[in-house]
Amino acid sequence: MLAPTQKRTAKSKPPAAVACGLALTLLAASLLCVAATASPPPVKGVEGPYVYYGYVPDRIWSIYVTRFSGSQAVEFDVRESSIKDRGYVNIIGDQDGTTVTVYSLTERREVVSLRLDRLQEATVPLPNGTFFKVVSDKPATVTLMGGADVEDKNAIFSTFFTSVEGGYVGKEFIFKALLGRTSGLAFIVYALQPSEVTVSDANGTTVVDFKLEANQFRQLGLMPYANYRLVSSGYVMLQTFTMGYPCFYPSVQGGFVGTVIYGSSSTGLEAWGGSQNYPFFYRKAFITSTEDTKVTVLDEEYEKVNAEFNVVSGSNNSVELRLDRMVVESGKPIVLMYKSDSNIEPGINFMGLKGGQTASLFLPPGGAYLFTAEQTRIEQDGVSFTLPTDSVQPIQEGFHTLTVDRNVILEVVNLADELPFIIPQGKTSGIGSFGAVMPSVQSLSISYPDLSLKPVIEEALPLTYIAAAAVAAIIALVAIMMLRRSTPKRPETASTHR
Repeated sequence: MLAPTQKRTAKSKPPAAVACGLALTLLAASLLCVAATASPPPVKGVEGPYVYYGYVPDRIWSIYVTRFSGSQAVEFDVRESSIKDRGYVNIIGDQDGTTVTVYSLTERREVVSLRLDRLQEATVPLPNGTFFKVVSDKPATVTLMGGADVEDKNAIFSTFFTSVEGGYVGKEFIFKALLGRTSGLAFIVYALQPSEVTVSDANGTTVVDFKLEANQFRQLGLMPYANYRLVSSGYVMLQTFTMGYPCFYPSVQGGFVGTVIYGSSSTGLEAWGGSQNYPFFYRKAFITSTEDTKVTVLDEEYEKVNAEFNVVSGSNNSVELRLDRMVVESGKPIVLMYKSDSNIEPGINFMGLKGGQTASLFLPPGGAYLFTAEQTRIEQDGVSFTLPTDSVQPIQEGFHTLTVDRNVILEVVNLADELPFIIPQGKTSGIGSFGAVMPSVQSLSISYPDLSLKPVIEEALPLTYIAAAAVAAIIALVAIMMLRRSTPKRPETASTHR
């Protein structure tokens, strides 16, 4: 009896139900369109082995003031105790059973091969001027660092940290707290999605846990140079930022060329140390693009527009940003580097280009080194050439446009010879201390298509969706009216009055 009842019900569905079903179908279709826009496929990862390239600076020392003219520093010298003959490659296992090998490209030999479990680390010393690569069968956290302050565990840097997947956006990070014990600075967690975050030490003890809504951030104070694990329920980014050390900003879409960038900035035109002794220590953002585009800088903390300006293609656009936590949005892909607007605040940092990308970028005094993991066709400023596997190509300071057909890594070395002050003849500036987390060549191919970002400044529902819903409602209403007109009226029943 059940089947005939179902069959009979299907045949005798009333017109109102048909209209209602039509309306629901249209509404569901419009909602599916919205859902399809907001929920793309999962994260696109990459397979190993994972290769990291770097260069240990050849001049590792710091300078100090030897004479003032009034309140102005006018003469400097090299601090003998700061002169070092080696840097360090620090490797932390992101997963158990990670096999890592370090090679010297300069000497064309294997330096060391080792096995690391999660949160285990190894530090490999390498002489000044060494080009090297690290090959790991699983993603690892690899950091190039050195200098007197690093050896004293008192250095400060600007760098983004890589997740256990290898990119700069993730839900789990294993990292070393690269901040000195007297810096008073912090790590910043940027929430790209609503997130419950737990930070634990190498022993597994919870150090802090907290919740963040999308576009909120949290500063963390951690034990200098200890290892930590951060786990989040949503996508986050992790950065440490200080002074004007050169720092390329990764895009939340993956790689270093994109239209949405999160990170720290500076509160304005403060001189280093709050003193007029160093008037050349001002910080700026250097933004470059291959196309003219409009850039909007949003204040993440106060949810307002901080600045709007036009970036001209084919030139370096330097901008002073007066805020602490920023979100940079652009109509066309850009590259953003933040550093001191001077030649004497040295350091290193890394960025890279994905195969098939073209990017314009500004390199500070000292230039950069480009590394290839496979035979790569490169066009630099209109000149094409091919480099074999494990090649190193120096690129001079200044503005450049690069096109590559394979993923490449660039290490920027901010190391100047032309200085705006007097230094004894025969001596030059060096890099007092340096430290930066290294991306793998493969990580440049990671993308995050499932990452739907919440606007920093809340807006009304997009007019497209409102219009679609309105059209669906009108169609449903018309269908109901037409069905009512085509349905014969039942004869009225006489009412009985008592």
